Amino acid sequence: MRPEFSLRQLYPQDGQALGKLMDDSLDTGRISTASHFMIDTYEALRAMQGDFIGVVAASPIYEGLVGGCLLRFGQCQFEGHLRPYALLNSLVVHPGFRGKGVGSALVGSLVDTSCNRLGDEGIIWALIQQGNIGSVRTVGEYLTQFISDRIVIAPTKTRVNTPTPTPRFMVHSIGQGKYGLVADQLNFFYRDFSFYEPETADNLASWCTSTPFDTPFRHYLIVTDSKGAIYAGAGVLELFRLRTLHIRHMPSALTLNSLFTAHARAVRQLESKFIQVEFILNPSVERSGCIL
Repeated sequence: MRPEFSLRQLYPQDGQALGKLMDDSLDTGRISTASHFMIDTYEALRAMQGDFIGVVAASPIYEGLVGGCLLRFGQCQFEGHLRPYALLNSLVVHPGFRGKGVGSALVGSLVDTSCNRLGDEGIIWALIQQGNIGSVRTVGEYLTQFISDRIVIAPTKTRVNTPTPTPRFMVHSIGQGKYGLVADQLNFFYRDFSFYEPETADNLASWCTSTPFDTPFRHYLIVTDSKGAIYAGAGVLELFRLRTLHIRHMPSALTLNSLFTAHARAVRQLESKFIQVEFILNPSVERSGCIL
């Protein structure tokens, strides 16, 4: 009997097929979404992931990919030590092939790769949306420790007017000579956070300048006083230029929130465009964060 699927490495030329798979396969968490990429999927993932690999599943009875999963590598803080990590992410299985072991095979393959590459000191982890029972069950076959409610969605209204200027503070893009200072403040601000990836001046500069477009899509803004002292900062990623999320279902509490301007009956066709923000703040001057 021929197997229903087989696994292989993800290659750059798989961008179109992987993009179609992600577009056709809804996440089954509390907010049901499908990713739609605005540029070649592999190029977008490389811009978002950095050092990553992927495994995909194909089937002789289906033209296209039936599953995929990515693995991103780096170093992070964990329980007071700097350790190598592998982050399982973007697990997706075509609806017609769910319940056939595709997801388990993908995750198992990447967990084996992680163990071989990282050794005993490595951390293997995954981010799973609340309510995605299938992914929890699949990943739980290999990773048995769960930390719940670590990432919380807090819908807020978007400003429509410019904040009132404050003479004491100025907001501007990070300058060439500020990368080291901002990296040091980021590392101090997140010094007690597990899974935080320590920054360096070179890494932050590369983060701001590397882009798949003709213009930067990542920016770092800082709040300073007239003498140049840094009080707050935020890294902003124009994620919508790489990917949008097509929302098909969400809890009623979010549907009614003013963050989503579409009528509740139209929510299945809602397309969300996001920016992503990483934040630092001097606690003694909270007003600087509000301005930013």
